[in-house]
Amino acid sequence: SPLVCVILIGTNDLAQIGWGATPASIFSDIKSLHELAKGEGARTLAVTLPSNGVGARFPDAEKARLEVNERMRSELDAVFEFPFSFSATSALYDADQLHFSPSGYEALGRALAEPIIKDFLPPRKGEDAPFDGLTCGAFKMQQLKGGEQQIRIAKFLAEREEEKGDND
Repeated sequence: SPLVCVILIGTNDLAQIGWGATPASIFSDIKSLHELAKGEGARTLAVTLPSNGVGARFPDAEKARLEVNERMRSELDAVFEFPFSFSATSALYDADQLHFSPSGYEALGRALAEPIIKDFLPPRKGEDAPFDGLTCGAFKMQQLKGGEQQIRIAKFLAEREEEKGDND
């Protein structure tokens, strides 16, 4: 079973506020996914919904984002505060101002690496501490097509399990 499941969902739903999506429905979906992952034996880490161009243009969407994030903080076990704020001129966001650019995914991956390694994963073979500051590169997040991201994650987890077996 997976060791950890990082969940960042609901951003696209903010664009649907007023057309069917509500803060309650967005949070319910997030919570359901956490429960599903936990049911599979994974520890979960919720990432708060990031600010974005939709919220900048539509105050109701921004209000909903803040409400969902507050519910996440108060009702979920482990919550990671999204590490950067939206700016229309930021290179971290795609042109649609909703999704991240490859640089944005990398920045998010780097920000998530330390807490994931430190708080969720067992130490690697030969390490006294699970995080050495250089491991961030292994957690670069990118927009990958055709399942490549899932393949990379599966390979990483397989390597960790192999190392864990060597330690036993």
